[in-house]
Amino acid sequence: MSGVRRELDLSRPIRRPTDQRSLVEGILDGSLGVDETTWLEWKSQVDWDSSVDVAIKVARHVIGFANRDPVDAQAFVGGEAYLVLLPDPAQPSRTRIDPADIENKVSPYLGTDGPQWYASHVDVNGNASLVLTVAPPRAGDHIHTFRKRADKYPDGAVFVRRPGKTEQANSTDMRRLELRAQAATSQIAIEVEARPSTLRRLSLERDIGAYLQAERDRLLGPLALEEARVGGGQSGVLESLMGQGQRDVLEKFVSSSLAAYRERRKPSEFRTQCETYLRDVEALLKDSAHHMAARRGLGRVEVHLTNPGARHLRSVEVELLLPAEVLTSRGRADGPNDMPDRPMPWGQDTFMTDIARPIWKVPGSLLTPGMSSRVWHLKSANGVRFHDVDLRPYQSRALPPVHLFSIGPSAGGTVELQWRATAQNTDDRAEGVLTFRIDDSVLTLSDLLGAPVGRS
Repeated sequence: MSGVRRELDLSRPIRRPTDQRSLVEGILDGSLGVDETTWLEWKSQVDWDSSVDVAIKVARHVIGFANRDPVDAQAFVGGEAYLVLLPDPAQPSRTRIDPADIENKVSPYLGTDGPQWYASHVDVNGNASLVLTVAPPRAGDHIHTFRKRADKYPDGAVFVRRPGKTEQANSTDMRRLELRAQAATSQIAIEVEARPSTLRRLSLERDIGAYLQAERDRLLGPLALEEARVGGGQSGVLESLMGQGQRDVLEKFVSSSLAAYRERRKPSEFRTQCETYLRDVEALLKDSAHHMAARRGLGRVEVHLTNPGARHLRSVEVELLLPAEVLTSRGRADGPNDMPDRPMPWGQDTFMTDIARPIWKVPGSLLTPGMSSRVWHLKSANGVRFHDVDLRPYQSRALPPVHLFSIGPSAGGTVELQWRATAQNTDDRAEGVLTFRIDDSVLTLSDLLGAPVGRS
């Protein structure tokens, strides 16, 4: 199979075409690393002209997926489930069937108010597989049943999903499904909005390279000039071959250069200091640029909650899940404290500096006052969790701000961030999507440092 396969993130729904392709490829070549589970089933063949095949191999599994426990289902792929019908090269029509035809054949067994699902085709090496995606179960969902007799299963048969198989429900399963249906009165209703609804772009690769080169020239330039003036550019080589006594002789001999050699560091030591400093600066800029931008107040986003109902929601906790192309920072709570200390300029590390040593830092402090830490990074995924708040009926509240940045290439495009919310006095979880437009402009290193890049 050609191309580089995307590694599946099993904490998020498998919706992108590239992710669905990776799912099918992993099943076909055995590299998925996941057997048939409570959220995944695959079949090699389905005869769509056979009503029994449609009922047993398709509708039965869709019902089993839809009858799962909502909390347990959320442990993987956002609560969704997938029935994968693998290609049959000898009979390609079995997986290239039109989704409308699938619905016509399956709906007699699922009913018009049955499970929510949709179908999509996935091509791998010219062969089409069919992926049926079943929506996550929710508190308050009714018990899904067969709506028509099929083979040995009567009208009204209830199926549940167990690891790797779909079976008829027993008494314990039926009680659980009854409780799930009764939970409708305890559902959470909440509206979530982000302000602003745009994300700043962060792309600093070129800026970082230019900044490091300017810093290297600024630091090492005076040393290079001094070496050229003292020994035709060879004093550094001579020094490396001489001991301290020979250096003293050289200093007395080159009387016109005594002031230059009051510097206590050897050129090699100074160069090591500079390269260490530049390496630390590069690491900081690459790993913490979004935190530095947040400390400047850039990328600030507030999430606003609204309770649209008459019920008081207690201890509402919201999580914001981020795709890989979006970075988040809490501002001051995430640091960094400041840029690394720049080495003292060549020629100024003398005995007098022990009395009054100046502090050399990049102009523009990063110690901008930031936000208090009432937001936590998620341990199980890329995202943040906000401190819980109470929401009175019809009340709106703003959560502590976070700072969000896009590192993707799609200027002018959009990106979706999933959110989910729970409340202490409800049994369900609300969830939705915040859509952000990616700003056309790009943040520069000057924006982060507060001074033009390459200038002292």
